[in-house]
Amino acid sequence: MHAVAMDDELRAAMTIFDRCVVERDAAGADAVLDDDYALVLVHPAPAKMERARWLAVLPEYLVHRYEVEDQVIEVDGDVASVLQRVAMDATVLGEDRSGRFIISDTWRQRDGRWRIWRRHSTPLLAGRLPGAGSQPDPTVPVTATPTTPLPATKAADDSNDERSVLLGYLDYHRAVLARKAEGLTDEQARRAACPPSALTLLGLIRHMTDVERMWFRNSLRDEGVGYRYTVSDEDESDLFPPADATIADALVQYWDEIATANAILAEASVDDPTRGEPQPGHSLRRTVVHMIEEYARHCGHADLLREAIDGQTGD
Repeated sequence: MHAVAMDDELRAAMTIFDRCVVERDAAGADAVLDDDYALVLVHPAPAKMERARWLAVLPEYLVHRYEVEDQVIEVDGDVASVLQRVAMDATVLGEDRSGRFIISDTWRQRDGRWRIWRRHSTPLLAGRLPGAGSQPDPTVPVTATPTTPLPATKAADDSNDERSVLLGYLDYHRAVLARKAEGLTDEQARRAACPPSALTLLGLIRHMTDVERMWFRNSLRDEGVGYRYTVSDEDESDLFPPADATIADALVQYWDEIATANAILAEASVDDPTRGEPQPGHSLRRTVVHMIEEYARHCGHADLLREAIDGQTGD
């Protein structure tokens, strides 16, 4: 790899930031942090540390060595992406964080100054830089196969009935997402296996549990029930589960929410209007199409995660 589209001002800001981390200089780091800065850790469990919290714990960093081994920098207007392989000997909040890491930074230029907006950090396992051509570790055996059966047909292919087609595709994608997470250990389900993304299979299952709850109970029926995992639409607790969250429990909650949604759907027409937020007055038809779209997107994410974890592919 080699650095491209380098910018002298960006290079200076990066140097300041790295120096401040090594020297535990919160005041200096504050000058190059974007107002919305966050550090996202993707191993051993996904966690997101907002700007104020990160500045507060920076004095607890003890970095003995910080060496950039490889680096790619791409600048596109006011946004820069920086991908680095870093060797580090450090202790953070009393825990040993030594090793080699893939660090993905996003910088934004505001008021003529470069500021770091987001940093994703994950340990570099097996000594290779993840990328489009990376393959699962061949020494890791494929884990247990999924147990949820796929629907007999994706969408009642022999039927032209609109309702059957819509609900058939919804049920198919629900099953596919569950199958991507089944047979994994908790550690595997929590693993952000496609850096710099912090997505995990455990997070996706929890996220879609709340999505089912929001669209069918709150939007369609206006029940006003709270989320299972989050407190608001802006909260990401579903996608970033706590360390004690398990995939077994998440799947139980997932199927429980789907059962509740199916009971609602059984009594509804695709022409029924939604009663609650975020789109009151829209038809159930539109809601189901949106759910299929969201499941399809996250099933694609799940495909990549599962293959990276244990090599398993297919529906």
